[in-house]
Amino acid sequence: MNINVPTGRQPSRLPWLMDRLLRERAIALGNTIEPTMLRTYNSALTSYLTFICAHNLPTSPTKDTLSFYVVYMSHHISPRSVTTYLSGIAQQLEPFYPLIREICNSKLVQHTLQGCFKSCSQPAANTPYPSLTSQQFSHTSAASLHRMTISFSCPCS
Repeated sequence: MNINVPTGRQPSRLPWLMDRLLRERAIALGNTIEPTMLRTYNSALTSYLTFICAHNLPTSPTKDTLSFYVVYMSHHISPRSVTTYLSGIAQQLEPFYPLIREICNSKLVQHTLQGCFKSCSQPAANTPYPSLTSQQFSHTSAASLHRMTISFSCPCS
């Protein structure tokens, strides 16, 4: 096949090696994400890689590995955060695994995530704080009040 290259006033440019093309493209793609989001996405990817290594799972993402990751992480962090982590994992792995978004959106992964929202999400704790009337308060010593606050556990922990 003969291609006629049009002649014009294009300056002569040296071609790049494939390594340089890949590096420059990676830099350009990296610049599309805000630095704070990039840190979040890097954290998500690190979390996923740590998970697959700890559980001796294949590095290539599959519906199974991602659904296992969703279940595992939902027991450690909010399922809402796991959703964000999946986005970050997909963003970071897409250049190497073009089907990663399709896998993340698969019925298995999405249904696992929905189930985790129902079973792992915890409503805000409404633990009532002890209330004292002014008369009770005046008769309560500072030491008693101190003991009461120490024995009262924080609902967040």
